[in-house]
Amino acid sequence: MASDVEAPSSPGVDLSPVIRKEQLKHEFELKRLERQVADEHAARLRAENQVRHLTADKDSIESDSAAMFEKMINEQKELRKKIDFYEQEVAKFSNQASELSRDLNSAKANIVDKDMQLSAVQLELKAAQEKLQNAEYEKQASGFESDKTVQVLRIDLNARNDEISALKAQLESIKQQYSSDECVSGQLSEYVAKARALEQELASVRKEAQEGQLAKDLNLFLEEEKLQLKREIETMSSTAKENRLLQEKVARLEAEKEIWVVYLRGHSDLSSPQDLAKKVSDLTLKNKALSAKVSSLEHDIQLKATREQSEQVVQKQIELESAQDELSATKIKLSQRKFEIDNLRKEVQLLEAHLDKKDTDSDLQARLDQAQATIENLRKQVSDLEKEYANLNNDQSSKKRRISEAMLSSRSQTSSKLEQVESELQEKSRQLEIAQLDLESSKKRVEQLELASKSDTKVVELKGSPFEADVAPRLALLDALEREVQDLRKMQEENYAPEYVPRSSLLTLKVEYDVLKDQRAQLESKHQSFQKAIAIREARLNKAIDQLFGYNIELLSDRTCLLRPELEPETVFEAQFDDIDRKYTSFRVTDNVRAYESLYKHWALERKCLPGFLSAVLLELIDKKNN
Repeated sequence: MASDVEAPSSPGVDLSPVIRKEQLKHEFELKRLERQVADEHAARLRAENQVRHLTADKDSIESDSAAMFEKMINEQKELRKKIDFYEQEVAKFSNQASELSRDLNSAKANIVDKDMQLSAVQLELKAAQEKLQNAEYEKQASGFESDKTVQVLRIDLNARNDEISALKAQLESIKQQYSSDECVSGQLSEYVAKARALEQELASVRKEAQEGQLAKDLNLFLEEEKLQLKREIETMSSTAKENRLLQEKVARLEAEKEIWVVYLRGHSDLSSPQDLAKKVSDLTLKNKALSAKVSSLEHDIQLKATREQSEQVVQKQIELESAQDELSATKIKLSQRKFEIDNLRKEVQLLEAHLDKKDTDSDLQARLDQAQATIENLRKQVSDLEKEYANLNNDQSSKKRRISEAMLSSRSQTSSKLEQVESELQEKSRQLEIAQLDLESSKKRVEQLELASKSDTKVVELKGSPFEADVAPRLALLDALEREVQDLRKMQEENYAPEYVPRSSLLTLKVEYDVLKDQRAQLESKHQSFQKAIAIREARLNKAIDQLFGYNIELLSDRTCLLRPELEPETVFEAQFDDIDRKYTSFRVTDNVRAYESLYKHWALERKCLPGFLSAVLLELIDKKNN
């Protein structure tokens, strides 16, 4: 390079050392720039490796948090389903208890009627005795009455005495039955109390499921993970920015190096080193200005992209909120449709019950007209429900399409929410399909009723049905009472001299006694089935509570219970409650589990949170098992 530069021929001045010095300086500067480029390239590689590691850590944390969040949601859904099932069972038991109470009240009313009939028979007996005494007095006074009339009256009196003794025996048996019915009513009251206790336990289970310490700890953990991910994302963005700046600087230095080399090769005829230094400084300043302009443009582009992305996220959030509002409205419509379907079923059942073959032609015609009007109304309602179902289905499909588009364009933070909305939509679709099947079955039943009402065929009665078992004894009692009334009217018309109780009255009492006996047998069978069902439900409830909370709970009394972790059954905790608010007043850790004394002091004594202590024990046992 020194041979390429020729010094100007000026008399008395030798510039070759100065030019050589400048050339050496430029070569040293080029080597320094090369070392700086190599260092920056190594730093860029280290930054890229760090970015890759941070990205892998971020992906693993996101997958773990998503799995934990999904598991928590599934557990809450299962708990909500079990709570709804237990509430339905408790309502069913309450209805059975009310039915048994009504049957018991009817039995009491029948007993009161029997007492009244017995008093009437006693009054008739007294009247017969007075007539007998009057007949004896008349015989003694006149002497013209025959002994035959007296004998007949005595026979009648003896028969009445026998009837009274039989009625008294029946009354005693009925009273005994009444006492047993009182015992049954007492047991029913106890079962109702147990059902209420089950309702309270279900309410407490729901409260613990909603406000449990495990859910709070999990939410805190997710928040901390979210903050950590945000910090890592910020670090990654700053590292990427530094990497980008380093790349720009390396490119700028390489370009400057090439420019210097080409410039020095092509401009060997420079007049002086001052001109060379001036050109170098001008080019450096121009390069710096251009670099600053490029960096500002890149910063503006990055800000614009970030702003557009944030606006898209806000727009998707607004669309999600509107979709959730529409889903809530759809849920309300679905509940209304279910209520209308239940009403349609009840109306159809009433129509089936009112189509009785014993009615007259006029009554049957009136009922048929009423049934036809009701059927027309039901048809209109069914058509309206089908239209509303079609509209709901269209709305649902449009919502699915919008939400699927939002899922493709939104960030990873909103993907979990969109999946939850999709699952809820699938559940609503399944409920709509069930409602459609119910509507179709209701339409078929209405059409069958319409055909049965228009045709001359008779409805076949179902033998051995619960309706027949309930109505048959009442019809038999009604027929017996009608026969008794006819016999009494016949006696009143014929005016028999010796008035006595007709045989039909005794038969009526026998029929009533048989009816009461059958009712008692039915009540006893219902009581046994009710007791078995309660035992089964209690066992299922205890098993569900043990599986959900991880503790086997054993009630020693109304105020004391023992808790045993399923992962370590030899560990036993004892809790005592008060009688009013059912709050725990003391909690005791047994001698063989003193290892959890520190957890108990931290959670139960300092923070006043017994569920937190139990959850901490479970987490420690899980860690021991995994390790």
